Formats: sequence, structure tokens, C-alpha cells
Amino acid sequence: MRRSRSPIREFDFRCAGIRVHAYTGGRGYPLLLLHGSGPGAGTASMWSKVLVPLSRHYRVLAIDLIGFGRSGQKPRPPYFDVELWTRQAQAALDRLSGRGPVGVIGHSLSGYLAFRLASRNPKIDKVMTTGAMGARFRTNAAIELAWSMPRSEADLRRLYRQVSMLPASATDPFVPDRFKLVNAPGYRDYFTAMFAGDKQHYIDRATLTKAELERIRAKVRMLHGANDRPVPYREAAIPLADAIPQAARRPISSGWPTAATRPRSTSRPSSWLTRAGSSGRTPPYGEGLNPRRRPAPTARPRSTRRRARP
Repeated sequence: MRRSRSPIREFDFRCAGIRVHAYTGGRGYPLLLLHGSGPGAGTASMWSKVLVPLSRHYRVLAIDLIGFGRSGQKPRPPYFDVELWTRQAQAALDRLSGRGPVGVIGHSLSGYLAFRLASRNPKIDKVMTTGAMGARFRTNAAIELAWSMPRSEADLRRLYRQVSMLPASATDPFVPDRFKLVNAPGYRDYFTAMFAGDKQHYIDRATLTKAELERIRAKVRMLHGANDRPVPYREAAIPLADAIPQAARRPISSGWPTAATRPRSTSRPSSWLTRAGSSGRTPPYGEGLNPRRRPAPTARPRSTRRRARP
């Protein structure tokens, strides 16, 4: 991003003595963006297509989680550290808005972080997630692959095609930037150590407790791939949404709904955020995600009663 032409400004701050890289811009309702956890993940590769569009409506702040993107790394393990990431996200949230209201958008692992923040901060009045973790599910081949280090750029391309179930045209554009991060000094060893051993351990660490779920008062909108492989819709999204009474979940036809592959779904939540924030009313689900496309009509269940024959 070129500072001279982009409305997005980059800066650093520190959390627990570690450098945190951040991106900010815009005015209006404050919105915190948190990226996912695959190899090469970060703000630039995750949110680059939506930061500028969102900044036209909101005051946005996106951070690279510690160990990802252009943020610093922990000096010692454990590198998969949800407590540190929660502290980091809280520090960013407090920078963005002291009293609220404020919204949070999180993808995958950061869906868990977004919900965890909402359980601790009444000032968060809206949460939007894509492919959110947070419910316990059994490890699978796709998440094993997603949390593994690719040996080459071709391997990384295959990885994202396999876990996303999307065509190469949708995933290949963001691979080069991610592979640059993968090849940064020390990154391979750090990422490998972060997800070493049984991946079930990391799924369990990113599972919300019953008490956390009960404390969430924010309006919630969940986008989740109906065929999501790493974080399965039936095992992860449905139980999570069922545990949050005010959550509205929307299955997406693709396997992997992200801001990198479906930017319109993430960059145009305008009416849901502003109208719910101003009037307290939550619009019908799907309204505002893409104003050019009307929400799909709700299918009516077929009657099980037999019609009487004349």
C-alpha cells in the first residue's frame, strides 16, 4: 500500500513488548479487523481488497497478529498463544474506541478472538465473522494442511485451492504476497513450531467456554462456507450460532468465504452496521452485505399432510 495514494495509514505499536503492525483509515463507526492463521496470513493478504472500501464508511483498524504479517514474534514458545492475541486485540480495540460502540470482523481463528472480545467488552455492539472458529470440532485433513508449512509457492497454491474448494483464479492472486511472508527470515521455523504436534490441541485452545458465549450481547452475523473443509459448517458454525441466540448465520455456497476471495461480502456491510447502530434494529439477514444482490428467499417447508382426494 502506497501511503501517498492510499487513505490507509500504516503504523506500529507495542503489546507485551512486541511490535504490532497496524493499518488504519476512514471516519465514522469504528471497526476492528482481525485476520486468519494460515501460512503467510496477515492484514495485507487478507484485507487488502476491503480496507479502502470500508474506510469510505467507517473508521477501520486492522492489525497483524503477533507472529503473522509484519508484526514481531514472541521470543519463546508457546507461539500459538490465544491469551497474547486476545491482549493484543484488546489493545487495538481500546485504541480504536474508548467507550464504544464498536464493531469487530474476524476470520477463522480470529472469529474466535472476535467473540472472545465481545464477551469481555459491552462496548462491542456488532460482530461479523467469516468461517469462524469457536466451537469444538474434530481435527481433519484440511486443517492439518492449512496449519502446515508449504515447501514452495506451488505447494501454497495447491494448499489454498484444496482448503477453499475455489478455482485457482480466486486463490492464486493473493498467494505471491503470502509466499513472500513465508520466506521471510525465521518465519518457516516459527510457524512450524506454532502448529507443531497434534492440531486438535489448537482447535481446543480456540474453543469458547459456555460462560464466554453467555456473555456475548452484541448483534452477530456469521458467514460460513457450506462446504468449508478446515472449519466444517455443520460441526463448527451451526453449534456456535445455536449457542448465541442473537446470531444470524448465513451459509455461503463456496467452501471458504474470505475477504480475499469474496470481497463484496465483507466490504459492503454498510446498512447492517449503520442501521443497527443508529436505531437498534437488525435488518433482515443478508441486507447490506451486497446491495446489488437481494437476499435469497426463504424456502417454505413442504407440508407433510396429504390432500384429500375429490
